[in-house]
Parts: sequence; C-alpha cells; structure tokens
Amino acid sequence: MADSVVCRDKRGRFSKTLQETSEPEVAENIEIDHNYGVGHLCIAGATGCAVCCPGIDKLLGSTKINTSTSWHSGRRLVEWGTLLDHLKFCSRCYNGPLILSHETIKGEMKCGLGGYLYIQCTSCQELNRVPYGSTHKENPSSKGMPSFCVNTKLGAAHNGKNFDFRVLSTAVYNCNMYDNFTQIVMGFIDSLALFRSNFPKIEKYNQPFLAQHFCKEEYNAHNAVDDVNMLDKILIAANVSKELMLKLCYNSNSHLLQENFIKAKAKNLPSFHPLIASGVMKMTTAENIAGSGLNCAHLKLIYTRKGEDGLIDVLMSKTAFGKPRVSNDKKLMCSVVQKMGNMFSEL
Repeated sequence: MADSVVCRDKRGRFSKTLQETSEPEVAENIEIDHNYGVGHLCIAGATGCAVCCPGIDKLLGSTKINTSTSWHSGRRLVEWGTLLDHLKFCSRCYNGPLILSHETIKGEMKCGLGGYLYIQCTSCQELNRVPYGSTHKENPSSKGMPSFCVNTKLGAAHNGKNFDFRVLSTAVYNCNMYDNFTQIVMGFIDSLALFRSNFPKIEKYNQPFLAQHFCKEEYNAHNAVDDVNMLDKILIAANVSKELMLKLCYNSNSHLLQENFIKAKAKNLPSFHPLIASGVMKMTTAENIAGSGLNCAHLKLIYTRKGEDGLIDVLMSKTAFGKPRVSNDKKLMCSVVQKMGNMFSEL
C-alpha cells in the first residue's frame, strides 16, 4: 500500500491523509518568495536590448543615429538652457528629471553643429529624444523635423560681396570644408547694399561713418574683431529687421559658382572665336556657354549624336538652382543651334 502524505489546504490547515497518487489542490498563481533566478539578463552591452530598452531596435536600424559611444569625444555647441528644459521630465511617464549619464544615453543624432541625445528614462525605460540646441520652424504647424538655429546662419559683412565673401568662399573650398560650410551658413548679406537701398539720405556709407552716425562711436577699423563687433552694433542701432536681411541675402554657393564660371569661361572661350567671327553667335552667348563648362568640341559631339534637338536641350537645361544653363529664350537658342548645325555640317 502506498504511503500517505499530509498536505495543507488553501487556508493553510492540515488536510486529511491522502494517497501518494493524489494531487493536492493548490492555487494557480504562486509567486516564489526568493525569486533570485527570475528576471532578464541582458547580454547586448551598453545599448541594451528590446526587453530592457524598448525602442532601441529603431535606433540600431537607423543610419542617422549613432548608438556607439562616439558621443564621449568631440566638440559640440550645447545650449544649456535648452538641454535642461528637455531633461525636466519623461515624455511618457512624466517622472523627472531625466538622468544624464553614461548608462542612460543610448544614442546621438548629429544635425550639423546641433543634434539630439536619446536618453532612457529610469522609471518607465522610455527613450526620450532630447535636443542640446535651440530649434525653429518656418511654419510651426508644418510636419517634419525642425531646424537647429546654429545651422541656419547668415554671414554679414560690409562690402562683403566684392571682397570678404569671395576670399572666405575660396579659403573654405581649398580646405575641403565647403559642404560643411554651406550646410551651416545658408546665405550672405552685404550690409553696404542694405544701407544704400534702405537709408538713401545718408551722406556716406563706409563703416566708420555708419558707426558714428548710428552708434555715436569710433573704433579701430583695421582690427578685424572690432570691425565685426561694430557691424553688429550698427545693424542693431539701425533697427534692421530679420525680414529685411532675409530679403537681401543670397545663396552662399554664389561666389564659388562665380569663380568656377570665370575659370571655365577663360578655358573654353577661345574655342568659340571662329563661331563668333562668323556670326553664328554673339560674345555674350559664347561666354555663357563657355562658363557652363562646354567648349566647341563638346557642342559638335552633341550635334553628331543627337542633332539640333540635343543641342537645344543641353543649352536650355536647368541647373540645380532652377536657372537655364545658357538661356531660356527658345527662339534665340533655335537660331544659334541652326547656325551651328550648318557650320558643323560643312566641317
């Protein structure tokens, strides 16, 4: 006969002796008191996995977000007020403040000189995207990511169009930094043109005179730092609005494009001298074609392959800025192309 066992019922009292084959009735929801072996052991490293860091998969799958520890090194422009404001509480559980530490920072997305840190909340494990620089939108109700203020700057200089901006653009290009430069400096403003167009009754427009006129100050115009600081004071004292500055600014690519145009024109223009001499085209048309990077041999090759229609398409094609390569006057282009075709056929 099988040995009997003594069990307790659900209320903790001893029950009757039961056979060994009998199964005691116990509660289904039993929690182990000392549950040292229960839990999640993450082996994914500092970034964590989807269990201990919900949403980390999206960060790891993004090409724009760096989830390594590269944020440990390098220089960044940090606006403390903006950073601290976004660390006040979690966007999900509203507990706060968010802790800024090696363990809670799970990734970084750089946007020029600004960027975002992805910080994990220690209460609900939510990933919060925290900017460390102020942002803005042209239309607050529009969709999409905002722009960082530090990345949308305008360069201002007095008579800069004829000197400062040309020198600066060439220097930046020679240092292989032009792409980064144009991402941050969106445009240039020549303050000389600004004052001439909006303050027509001023006697002189040189910067020392403007400093005396608007600020009642004198300064060392041969000191570059003093020169820049004084221009800032003049623009503030003259109540020059942001809208006016944006109206008169032009693209920061303009000077480099102009330099490239001049170089290409000097290189390619001699090949058009026979066409100019024979009356096929005028000098201005030849200069525009040469400045776009084409010479007479290129045009002849295009004509051989695609005929007059191919030449018209190339000469009237749009650039990256939406402007025609040579001219948008189809009547003029057809006349020039027809004369070129006749000349190429005779050669």
